[in-house]
Amino acid sequence: MQGKFHQDLDEVKKTSKEILHLLANAICVSTAYSTQVHERFQGDLNPGYVGVKTQCAMLRMLKCLDFSYESIRKQYPEDSFICSEHRRYDAVVIQLDDGTKRLFVQGYAKDILDTCSRIISNDVDTQSLGKDERDEVLAKLDLDKVLYKVIAYRDLELNEDVDTENLFSSAHDMTCIAIIELDDMLRSEATGVMERCMDVGIEVKMITGDNKVKAESIASQCGMWSSKHTVKLVLEGREFDSQIRDDEGDIDHEKMSSVAGKLAILARSSPGEKYVLVQGLKQCPVETTGKRRVVGVVGDGTNDVLALAESDVAFVMGEEGTDAAKSTAQVMLEDDNLQSVVTAIVLARGIYDNVTKCISCHFINAFTVALYSVVSSACLESVSGIGILSLWWGLCTSNVLLAVGSSIGGGGLDYLQKPLEIRPSLVSAGMRSALLSQGALQLAVLLGIAFSNFPNKDIVVLNTVVFMQLANYANLKMMSGKLELAKTCKSHMACFIVIIAVMAAHFLFVELGLYVGLLGTGGISVRSWLLSGVCGMISLLSSRILSAIFESAV
Repeated sequence: MQGKFHQDLDEVKKTSKEILHLLANAICVSTAYSTQVHERFQGDLNPGYVGVKTQCAMLRMLKCLDFSYESIRKQYPEDSFICSEHRRYDAVVIQLDDGTKRLFVQGYAKDILDTCSRIISNDVDTQSLGKDERDEVLAKLDLDKVLYKVIAYRDLELNEDVDTENLFSSAHDMTCIAIIELDDMLRSEATGVMERCMDVGIEVKMITGDNKVKAESIASQCGMWSSKHTVKLVLEGREFDSQIRDDEGDIDHEKMSSVAGKLAILARSSPGEKYVLVQGLKQCPVETTGKRRVVGVVGDGTNDVLALAESDVAFVMGEEGTDAAKSTAQVMLEDDNLQSVVTAIVLARGIYDNVTKCISCHFINAFTVALYSVVSSACLESVSGIGILSLWWGLCTSNVLLAVGSSIGGGGLDYLQKPLEIRPSLVSAGMRSALLSQGALQLAVLLGIAFSNFPNKDIVVLNTVVFMQLANYANLKMMSGKLELAKTCKSHMACFIVIIAVMAAHFLFVELGLYVGLLGTGGISVRSWLLSGVCGMISLLSSRILSAIFESAV
């Protein structure tokens, strides 16, 4: 303003009141009246915004300069003037109190500055602004990395006709009021989230409307250009579109998937190009596994709707997101915090992991006991119906406790170490093979005990089943070859409590004679306890070996 670059708003406040009022009027009437700034408390540094972000930023600036855009808009109701909007500028003609008309224009620096022949100097005085002076001003602006908006005005002649459909045609001999620098603030959590995602194999790609230089600058600030990010291809929307089409102009899906996999940043992108990129990523397999990618998109605007709808998981900002974007959301980030994306992934993978654990554990136990019941009842006269019934009762009660433990036990951010793949069933082919093999092994152990000469065989079988259940539970709680229970007592206290509770309850049932009424026994020998414990350990070791063999073979 006034031919000077001001570093902060405190310096701007020292400007003449007449110039500040002129600037405030120009911004208020030339921005969409639907654009608003909502403060949750007085002096809020992070207020809520409704509308175009650049316009919201200028309204926020006026508030910091002690102007009320609401009061100015009441002075100039929306139906009292004519306006025209364009992708690169906004123009408005208002009528002043003396009956004269004034044209306000705000838009991109180069477009609007070319229409200016004068600039405000001191107070409301103006000085000439020729082509050389304009070029000198533009040379001082970092147009490739920063967005600049020029606010200008001109008082129209009394009988001057204006084209109401294109007010910008009257934008000549304008007077520049101010050049405003608008820059996106990097979210405070962006760097940490970016590093965490890359550490665990989540590939991050940036899709933006900014130009290449600006996009690369943001990528550098948030840590995308670290040594962990091996893909650094940057394309603008038009370049991307040209590289994915064949000689006839149709989209070549092979080219599309190839370019999409290598792309790190898509700049100057349109909604259609975002949509095509998401399609390409879904078709491009992961290099290390050759399996289909799971593609998630984080967005907040209407221009993100197509990409959000096409993605496997759509994350939408709850506060700043438009209604159109929210309608496509699968996950709503109520706090607009990127860290919540990581939290959502942790929770989703934790739920998925716990569901598969419960299914797997119950499947092994039910499969084993069901076959044992059929075979032993058919082949052994010594097996009683009460014994089989008590076996199922013990299985069900301990399964309840183990299911609770599986749902509570979690690996926190460790779940990020296991990127999931899209597959038709919760239990993979390798896991099914391991479960069947483990069930067959446990069945053989139980039948071996049933056909032996052990006293109180029904109790010994029940005891062995419980120990094998605990072994299955411990096996399913293992992550990355380490026993999850052994990581930290604090984070997995629920798991320890479950195992101790099952063992204590079962010990009381057996040793204190709680089975006397059913099975006529008041306990079993130390030898029988040791046999059950050894069977449990064998079950644990064999399950780990079988899981490693069958999972690696898939």
